[in-house]
Amino acid sequence: MEHTGVVKSFSPLKGWGFVTSEEAGGDLLLLKTELGGYCAQKGDQVSFTVRETPKGLQAAGVKVISSQDGTYSFFGVVKSYNENKGFGFLGCDAAMNIFGKDVFFMRSQVPQGLQTGAQVMFKVHCACPVRDVRSVREYFVSVSVAAESGSSYDASLQDVEDFAEEQFPMYVVSVETALLMQELMPHEALLKDGMLLEFEDDLGHAMFVSHQWAGEHHPDPGMAQFKELQVSLRNVMAGTKMISGTAFELYSGQQSVISSEELLIQPLFLWYDFFSCPQWSDSHRALAIGSIPAYVERCRFFVALCPPIWHSASGKPLTRKSWTDRGWCRLWDHVRQFKLT
Repeated sequence: MEHTGVVKSFSPLKGWGFVTSEEAGGDLLLLKTELGGYCAQKGDQVSFTVRETPKGLQAAGVKVISSQDGTYSFFGVVKSYNENKGFGFLGCDAAMNIFGKDVFFMRSQVPQGLQTGAQVMFKVHCACPVRDVRSVREYFVSVSVAAESGSSYDASLQDVEDFAEEQFPMYVVSVETALLMQELMPHEALLKDGMLLEFEDDLGHAMFVSHQWAGEHHPDPGMAQFKELQVSLRNVMAGTKMISGTAFELYSGQQSVISSEELLIQPLFLWYDFFSCPQWSDSHRALAIGSIPAYVERCRFFVALCPPIWHSASGKPLTRKSWTDRGWCRLWDHVRQFKLT
């Protein structure tokens, strides 16, 4: 049975999001693999069937009915590109179904160094509904292309703003609680013990702690990273004048050197994925992960916690460079740099 709904959120970086539909019973998981090359955007009207999975309801065979602002996004490939002539064509099954032809682009609309065969995400602006587009000769106004790297792409500021929607409460711990921790416990354990707070802006300032998982089933088995955080925060509490470093990088907007007075002018609370995001519920964890851009926007401070250590299972080194190579870290950094301070 086919249903209709609206895209609630979708992250090209992760390849998933949610569709909301009253007739289908609420929110359903939306996967990139069900879009046939289309890149869903918040507000898109879609049709789909419902698939039951062990992890809940999922939208299957998703088709776009209309776009909220006339802009349609796709995942595709550069079929041809002539640098000398300054134009080329983008191929995508979903775009072919809509427009009936490959999408033409000019050199001015793509990144430098784009080559035939490159995997890309591109946007087409159309001034009419999808169902009428084939009857319009000039069916797009402009096309912009963002080159993919692996399965992710470098998000623009607009991409970040569009996705910064809080779908799950922002749970934090006080800095005093964080300093007393001798082991890292999951979200559910701290919530049961009453150590987590649902952050409200009038409580004080929040600090977003970004790090790399150093184990397969635990983020920091030996607490090597978190102890670095505790030491740095204790130095602040002891009155260290300026906070900076390489293993512990603290930012306020684009400012990278912060005074202890500025950090402690209001009560301080920490967001850290293992205890701030649910670990035992796949659906709740997905909502919390999808809310990360919104959490970063609400935080006054941002910490890149990346002391040089080794992954406990793979043995690979975890460093500042490996932290910056992660797609989510690039997204967090985009939000941090462009948020208002």
